[in-house]
Amino acid sequence: IPGGHVVILTGLLEHADSAEEVAGVLAHEIAHVTRRHSLRNIIKSAGLLVVLQAVLGDTSGLFGLAAEGSRYLLEQKFSRDFEPGADDTGWSYLVEANIDPRGMTRFFEKLKQLMIDSGMDAMENSLSLVNTHPASQERIDRLSRKWEEIPKKSGYASLGAWDKEVAKKTEP
Repeated sequence: IPGGHVVILTGLLEHADSAEEVAGVLAHEIAHVTRRHSLRNIIKSAGLLVVLQAVLGDTSGLFGLAAEGSRYLLEQKFSRDFEPGADDTGWSYLVEANIDPRGMTRFFEKLKQLMIDSGMDAMENSLSLVNTHPASQERIDRLSRKWEEIPKKSGYASLGAWDKEVAKKTEP
């Protein structure tokens, strides 16, 4: 959200089976912040409007656009093209922090299973070209290939045991 804040919703904590899975999701979201994906989306969305107004001489909408800037930040979905970059950057953050990066992959596997259980997997596959996030299996396969290529396969720091009941009761 604006200012580079990342919000953790209880659904993440309830569905995660390990701290490494939560770390994987957070690393991905922090990567969106550090790679300035929200700002890029705003520029992309507002760019054409600004150019047209400059050419046509109508600047009255520019003030409205500036006033609505935070709304754009909240409503913009990340471009499908940003997701692999956020995955890669988040993966690198995890490896550099000595956290097993497979937690990110395991959480994508969970999301895929949740979609299958809810009957939404067929819809995800049929809409994958227009979806803002690549299909879960596509991401899982991509991250699995990254794991095969990584030289370090063990020795990651343990983030400790994960107690879902404690995670569910955590207050903000």
